Amino acid sequence: LTCLPHPPPGGGAWTEALALYLPLCQCAQGSYLASNTATICTQCEGSCGAGQELCPAGSVQDGVCAVCQAGTFSFNSSCIPCAPGSYQSMSGTSTCMTCSEGKTTISEASTSATQCVCEAGRYIAPGGTFLLVGGQEVSAFSRARLRSPQDVAVSPDGTFVIIADTQGH
Repeated sequence: LTCLPHPPPGGGAWTEALALYLPLCQCAQGSYLASNTATICTQCEGSCGAGQELCPAGSVQDGVCAVCQAGTFSFNSSCIPCAPGSYQSMSGTSTCMTCSEGKTTISEASTSATQCVCEAGRYIAPGGTFLLVGGQEVSAFSRARLRSPQDVAVSPDGTFVIIADTQGH
């Protein structure tokens, strides 16, 4: 339960009138505030459809269902942020999409595949064939392990060098 301070006396008729109609406290997801003067939260009952959560934070009545936003998925009537390494671009879903092999997201609740970047120590060769120090060849668009700064990818003619580019460049 998170409560706001009561408006100070003498704040004007508008402030005092507003305090009569707006709840002074807000409940977390899964519970609701039965009245605007209640100081305890009541657990919500029931369930919602796929892609929705029951009683989002700030609910003032039981049975309120809200669509889970992009970057989240629904599980047990709650919206859960997509974990690092996954994303969801659509609202109202019950799963997250996984980034392709060797890629992850910087944080949770990602909303697009474009937020999937190379994992630390990996890169995607932008074209041609490259040689890793030590002679290992790496073809275009394949992935190679780099332990920067010890490993470097160098183009066969020696003009192009990549040192642990985590953005896939």
